[in-house]
Amino acid sequence: KMVFHAAAWKTIFLFGKEGTEVAGNRLEKNEAKKLRNHKRLTLFKSAGYQIIGKACFENATGIGEMNIPEGVVVIEKEAFRGCTSLRAIRLPKSLRYIGDGAFEGCTVLEHITIPEKVKEIREAVFKNCKRLAEVQLEGSILSIGRNAFTGCQSLVKINLPARMQHIGKQAFMNCKALSAVVIPSGLPGIEESCFAGTAITRIQLPDSVKKISFEAFFRCRHLTEIYIPETVEVIADWAFHGCSRLKTIEIRHEPVLGEWITNKATIYRCYKNSPVERYCLNYGGISENLPEEKMNIEEEKCV
Repeated sequence: KMVFHAAAWKTIFLFGKEGTEVAGNRLEKNEAKKLRNHKRLTLFKSAGYQIIGKACFENATGIGEMNIPEGVVVIEKEAFRGCTSLRAIRLPKSLRYIGDGAFEGCTVLEHITIPEKVKEIREAVFKNCKRLAEVQLEGSILSIGRNAFTGCQSLVKINLPARMQHIGKQAFMNCKALSAVVIPSGLPGIEESCFAGTAITRIQLPDSVKKISFEAFFRCRHLTEIYIPETVEVIADWAFHGCSRLKTIEIRHEPVLGEWITNKATIYRCYKNSPVERYCLNYGGISENLPEEKMNIEEEKCV
């Protein structure tokens, strides 16, 4: 391979000799060492790279902008982890896979577009990208992994596809600016600490949700009210605890309730003499009875 350095623009161009590259050709960490201190980095398609290898540019603090060419299909784990000067990166439409922690700790990265062929945002991919304000999903992402966006303090909004099937533990934990989220209509549950420490003001849970896990919305201090769909079977310990502005939680059925799911000051809107009312009294809370309009469950079964 020939490396051409346009020094005046602090840009690196890589050219691969025709016919010398094989399918799955990788850019490895050792080869990438000579590129790590250039502010603007462009890998040309003619280089033939299909894989950006594990930790290839990890802690390459000199890179400010990066263009990855068409033909690259895989960015392996931790490939750009700790690139603390990386402000912008262009991902190719050919990309299919982004590995765990690929952009973790890229603290000045502000925007990223995930190409259509990528179907999963894996574990810790954007963890602690503190200035990441916008994530554009071009395709139908099916899964977001654990800690994927943890600590993205500038993230205000993300559009989650309706077909999404999984959002992992702590996926958006401590996204302090995140105020608006639409929960995907087919999501089976809210995982542990998934939205803890966010700025969510209102949340609508779809009927697909069966479980709200431990500390799922812990310390969401801007959340003011919540309605629990009758499809929810379990609300785990501390699910809404620390939500200091949460005025009411409405529960019209009899889910399994964990310990201290809310603060004491939250009003439980529930039916008189229901397990929810008894739970509320046991934890020193306040209950507000709903009108008696609920059908008898046993009668309903007999019809």
